[in-house]
Amino acid sequence: KLLDKGSKLQCIVVGGGEEDLMREFYELRQQYPEAIGLHYEQDTALEHRAMAGSDILIAPSRNAPDNMRPAQAMCYGTVSVVSDVGTLGDLVDPWDGRDDFSGEFAPGFVAKEAVAGAVFKAILAAIEQYGDTRGWRPFVEGNIRGVQPTWSHSAHEHIQMYRELLEG
Repeated sequence: KLLDKGSKLQCIVVGGGEEDLMREFYELRQQYPEAIGLHYEQDTALEHRAMAGSDILIAPSRNAPDNMRPAQAMCYGTVSVVSDVGTLGDLVDPWDGRDDFSGEFAPGFVAKEAVAGAVFKAILAAIEQYGDTRGWRPFVEGNIRGVQPTWSHSAHEHIQMYRELLEG
């Protein structure tokens, strides 16, 4: 939908995934060769170069097996679009339209549900905000200086939750 609107969007897909989605990206690349780049092999160095050179990482998930990609992207100042699933929803402070970037984690865009319509809406919001050069800079800075999630941070939060549950 975004490419059909004539946007100057460029999309890089690195790594594997579900066969039907990979096939659809291949078909999109055939239709928009200047806009879509595909690399379906596992290549960690290329993944990091792609994240470092990107403005937005789109990483929605239905089950959020891990949050490593968005966490890594934050180190490069790359703003994430995630779905509010598992730790992904905890990792990104959803932007609410205000210029207050004082949250604990990096600002980004969160789809409230892991469904296409909600993710598309979050992507559109990110692209719209990206178009405001002055408004985009705080996102990048917020990602770079935000609390970088670590396993010890997550473990501490889980221990706190268990303590609260035990205290009842």
